[in-house]
Formats: sequence, structure tokens, C-alpha cells
Amino acid sequence: MTMSTATRTRDESGDRTVRELLDHSRAIEDDNPAQARAMAQQARVLARAHHDQPGESEALYLLARVSYSLGREHDALQVALEAAELANSCEDRLTEANSRLLIAIVHYRAGNFSEALPSALAALDLYDKSEHRVDRGNMLNTIATIHHSMRDTDRAIVTYEDAIAANRGLDRPGNDAITLANLASIRAERNEGLLAISLGEEAAALAREHVPAYVPDILAGLAGNYASLQSFDRALECVAEADQAIAERRSAGLEVAASALANVRVASGRVRLALGQHDLAIDDLNEALAVASAASLRELELTIHQELSNAYKSLGDFEAALSHQEQRFTIHQELFDHATDLRIKILQIAHDTERARQEAKNFELRTKTLAELVEHRTRALEDFQLEAFQRLAVLAEFRDTDTG
Repeated sequence: MTMSTATRTRDESGDRTVRELLDHSRAIEDDNPAQARAMAQQARVLARAHHDQPGESEALYLLARVSYSLGREHDALQVALEAAELANSCEDRLTEANSRLLIAIVHYRAGNFSEALPSALAALDLYDKSEHRVDRGNMLNTIATIHHSMRDTDRAIVTYEDAIAANRGLDRPGNDAITLANLASIRAERNEGLLAISLGEEAAALAREHVPAYVPDILAGLAGNYASLQSFDRALECVAEADQAIAERRSAGLEVAASALANVRVASGRVRLALGQHDLAIDDLNEALAVASAASLRELELTIHQELSNAYKSLGDFEAALSHQEQRFTIHQELFDHATDLRIKILQIAHDTERARQEAKNFELRTKTLAELVEHRTRALEDFQLEAFQRLAVLAEFRDTDTG
């Protein structure tokens, strides 16, 4: 019923329905976010004009998602909260689930893990109550990432494995590749090198066949895992394959993520440093730092400065090593201040939104109570008027020859 309502509702020109506007917005979201936003806004206006709440809530969710992709976390949170509330009121579980997940992601990016986890779990619960199953693995992957960031690696591993199980039979090899790579990262952190390599190789095999864009990043992680087990030849092979994959994408006119470029050079630098090839390691790391700085990958810059400090320290150049540690400290302080400010603002937005919702409910309750009181008084007045007319009718019957 929801879909048919949105499909029938057309704009003033009669050219496009709410559903067509929403689908078009989704289709161009990555390539043209500004136009996608305009289409979603148009869909929202059209849906509201025709009292199509499911269509309006989905349009709000898309607006929130575009805002997030443009780096406007505050706007994304506010609109996502509104989308979730509206979707809840019209029982659109899918849109509410997606909105709750986006809210969780915004909190996660701000470091509000205690807020992110309940929101993500609520999103999963809503999604399970819908008739959809395709994105369950993606939701579980997000929840596992939050557990990982909270240092709960046991629960993160179990949830990542649940994500793989959820994707089974759905033909989502790209999602599986990401999940396996994340699992490999956790196993490496726990010094489970052989298992990390096994998972990384499986992730790389899936990525080569189904999602080539992920290959460089996955191979960079795999190179680090091999290096940790002193398998330097295989580590360098992974780096070489990653470089080749990058070159092939560029020659085909395809975009390569800055993070992938930097991660491959960092992996190469670490391997070179372990082999004692300090000059080559420093060249790789400086190249990675240039890419990360240009793309404002601040957290990655922290890692690169640490690696460069280690490299110069090994060469006995303590002044250069100290310089990189100082730059690392400066970036760390900037990130901490930004995260703190973002965390406070996002929590304030969530608080203000909840307060506004409660005030709206209280106003609705007061309005309902007032309406009931008016209705009660109206009925009492009607009863009084009826009684008066009845008395007049009785009096009219008391007549005689003298009074007529």
C-alpha cells in the first residue's frame, strides 16, 4: 500500500512520482550529491503535499544520507532523527531502520560509542521486523565495527561472522570481502598471524573477482600481516600487486581512493623498514604522507608520522624523529579537540531533538485534553438546552379558556 501511494503521487507537471524522484536521487547520489539532494527535497515536498508519510520519511532519510556524505554530520543527524520519528509514526520499519543506522554511524564518527551501539542494535531489530534481508549483513558489519572500536574484539569477531552468515546466499561478495578484511585486522591485532593471513587471502580473492576497487587496501593489510611473520618476500609481492591494481584502475580512467594509495605506500614503507632499507622506507612513507595530507586523512597522518619517526630513529637522526613526533602530537590534539567538539554538538542535537519531541507530545496531550473538555462542556450545554425546550413544551400544555 505504501509503495502504490508513493507511485501514484505525481509532481505538478505530472512527470515524476515520489518513488521515481527517490529512485533517481539514489541513483545519482555518489556522482552528483547536490542534484540528489534537490531530487530528495522535491520528493519530500511532493509527498507532504499529498500526505504521503512513508514517501516523506524516505525522502528525509535520503537528505540525511547526502548531508553525511558531504561531511555535514550535524545536519545529517538532525534530519535522520526527523526521518526516524516520521517513519515510526507511519510504521515504515525499513526507513526507520536505515535512519537509526545512519544516526549510529554519525555518533560512531564522533566517538560517541555508547550512543552509537544502542542505535545500531535498534536499527537491526527494526530491520529484522521488516520483510527485507539484503542489508542485514551490512548492519551487522557496522555493529561489529563499533564493538571493535570499543575494544570488545570477542564480540566484534562473533558479529563479523554473523555478518558473513547473513550474506550467505545473497550474492554479496563485496560485503564479504570487507567483512573478511576487517576480521583479518582483528586477528592481526590479537597476534593471530596465520589466521589473519588466511582471512586476508580469502578477502583478496573475493575482491579481485568482484570488487577490484577494494583490492589495493586489502593487499596493503595482507602485506603487513605477512611482514609481521617475517614473510617479507610475500609481503613485497602483495605491495607489487597492489601497485599494479592501482595502475590498471588509473589507466582505465577509474578513481582510486586516496586512503588506498596512502595505505599501500605505508605497507611498503613498513616492509622496507623491517628489511633495513631505510631510505626506500622513508621515500614510501613521505609519499604516503603527501597523499594523506592532501586528502585530509588526519588519522592516517598520525600513523605515518609515527612510522617516519621510527625510520629516522633507526638511522640515528633523532632531530627528524622528534620533529615527526611533534607533528604527530599536534595532529592528535587537533583531532581530539575536533572530536570533542563534534561529540558535544551531536549530543546536544540529539538532546534538543528529544526535548522537542517530548514537548510536541505534551502539546498534543494538552490539546487532546482541552478538546475533550470542550466536547464535555458542549454536550452539557446541549443537554441543558434540550431540557429547557422540554420544560417549555410542558408549560405550553398547561392552558385554559382564560389564558388561551
